Amino acid sequence: MNKKMSRAGLWALALAIGLGLAGCHGNNQQQSEQNEQNAAQNSAGQDPAQINQAPTGDQTASGESQPASESSEAPEENSNASSDNYYPEYSSSEAAEQAPDPPPPLPEYDQPECPAPNDLWTPGYWAWGSAGYYWVPGVWVAAPYVGALWTPGYWGFDRSVYRWRRGYWGPHIGYYGGINYGFGYTGSGYQGGYWSNNGFQYNRAVTNINTTNITNVYNRTVVNNVTINNTNVSYNGGRGGVRYQPDPAEVAAGRERHVAALPAQAQVARTAAANRAQWASVNHGRPQLVAQATPVAVRPITPPAAAANPGVRMPARTARPAERAYHPAANPPTGPSRPATAPPVARRPIERAPARPAARPPVVRRPAERAPARPAARPPVVRRPAERAPAAHRAAPSEKKTNGRPNEKKPPR
Repeated sequence: MNKKMSRAGLWALALAIGLGLAGCHGNNQQQSEQNEQNAAQNSAGQDPAQINQAPTGDQTASGESQPASESSEAPEENSNASSDNYYPEYSSSEAAEQAPDPPPPLPEYDQPECPAPNDLWTPGYWAWGSAGYYWVPGVWVAAPYVGALWTPGYWGFDRSVYRWRRGYWGPHIGYYGGINYGFGYTGSGYQGGYWSNNGFQYNRAVTNINTTNITNVYNRTVVNNVTINNTNVSYNGGRGGVRYQPDPAEVAAGRERHVAALPAQAQVARTAAANRAQWASVNHGRPQLVAQATPVAVRPITPPAAAANPGVRMPARTARPAERAYHPAANPPTGPSRPATAPPVARRPIERAPARPAARPPVVRRPAERAPARPAARPPVVRRPAERAPAAHRAAPSEKKTNGRPNEKKPPR
């Protein structure tokens, strides 16, 4: 009986040990699965480049912007109705160009390698000139200031014409018509990287990065939102254009203070306009130079006094020496201690400067001596009349006549 009980006890003990091991294995497996799920959730979490959007309380929980509703219809190309939904008035850039026809589709091309840290990609676009549309190649541009982001320009249909809205630099990505320029510009926001600790972090999934020269990189897959634009359409509104309205974050970014395109960027556009191979009438939508490999160096500028990029840490303000308060406990004296009652220090009286001498009396100046008067004018000299010369011949006394009578001698008296 005792043997049977001992055997039953052994079997019960073995069964309990087995169940315990199975439970531990199950818990470990469950914990491993939970860790895998947490890792998957972390990898599929919020995109760090979401900080490129302006802060607003109207965004969704996932941080993604809401696309335009399907009921929003773009105006027809021949319609005279306003298309403010696709060409909003809040944009900080004024319309600089307008064209009667929409631009050609965006060409597909490979992005050149990023040349240096803190360089940002500015995508290519179709510009309008006297000969029609011409392609301005995409180019790497050095950030003009820490925290700057580039919002590309876009073509928008407005009152039977297509108008160009210029791009700008700012702390957040604004509205650029939902145009899918590629390389992180999917039509809304920018997923090619973000600013962190005063340095730009690049997403290798959509940006051509050489990790030998640039080490501040990460990898996150970017899925194009087909409800915005997953095509090569290069304009918003009108017939066949992109139908996308700005979300609240893009509206907020458009109201911030911006910096227009830099002179070096304008030079790239002028060079493209002077090249006939870039004209759509010549290349039929296939420009010769789609992307420029040579980067654009710009002179750093002072950022506008507006909302700062959340990835930029502003330097702490250091107090001036006059502003620092003196605390004896924190700043003990380093020299020998002074006696409790120090004798008064005898100070010399302040020596006053000698009094200035009295002012000198004014100098009396003699009156100016006048020149002596001139003598009176001399009386005019009276000249005698000139004596006439004697007559050449005088008649003899005998020849003289008196009253028609011959001269007679008068008797003496």
